[in-house]
Amino acid sequence: METIYILSVIVFLILLFIWGNMLVFLRIKKQTAKALKDLEDQILNKIRLAVEIVKEAGKYISYEKDLMNEILQAKRKADGAKTLEEKKEAGSMVSAVLDSVFKVSEKYPDLKTSKKFMDLKLQLKDIEDGINSARKLYLESLESLKKIIKAKPFSTVFSFFDKKEEKPKKIIKKKKI
Repeated sequence: METIYILSVIVFLILLFIWGNMLVFLRIKKQTAKALKDLEDQILNKIRLAVEIVKEAGKYISYEKDLMNEILQAKRKADGAKTLEEKKEAGSMVSAVLDSVFKVSEKYPDLKTSKKFMDLKLQLKDIEDGINSARKLYLESLESLKKIIKAKPFSTVFSFFDKKEEKPKKIIKKKKI
């Protein structure tokens, strides 16, 4: 009789260990997915803001045809982006176009001193900071997830539950989006 109680307690502790490990794993997995979603949202916010900057700059630099064509091409690419890779590529293209806009804006004192243009530049800086923070959080969450999956007691437990290995999305660490 006493042996049954001891075995029951041991089985209960093993099940409690497995349940606790799964909760930790699911929490970090959810945190990683949220961080990736935040990163994608920040990239889309940057693209939306870039459109506003281009509209504002377009009021002053209407005869810069090449720049306007680049802007339209970047906007089309950004609007059609579905995957994270496409969004990153569109974000990079938008960054390049915005750099061109800011360089050209130096020629136009009225544009440089425009309150709306200055506000949009500040908003863009905030969004860039948000993208960097979201990227950092995602990479940290992803690293935590990898460490937990590889840890010895966890790896044994997860091998029973997680048969297919999920490939995390790759994000370039230092590249400006």
